[in-house]
Amino acid sequence: MEKFTFDILGEKMNISIKKEDHDDVIAILKFYRKKVQELKELYPHKSPLEIAILAGVRVTDEYYSCYKELTSPIKRENNNFDKILNELGKELDLVIKS
Repeated sequence: MEKFTFDILGEKMNISIKKEDHDDVIAILKFYRKKVQELKELYPHKSPLEIAILAGVRVTDEYYSCYKELTSPIKRENNNFDKILNELGKELDLVIKS
């Protein structure tokens, strides 16, 4: 584990992260900071706390939309269909090569 320090909206935070997660944490912070900046521009009179809350809600909304898409029955059916087609393709290759 390594200590990692970052600053968002003037608040310094210290967290412990796995060394191998360092690049992911940087990417996540960059994404969050982008959302914070977008909201600061949209709502210049909001407090840092309000901006942080709105950014958290917006990021969670995007995450949830992705989650719903990935776990929808249609998506699961398409994934199974792709797997079946892939397996059939492999079997067809074996038959052709024989």
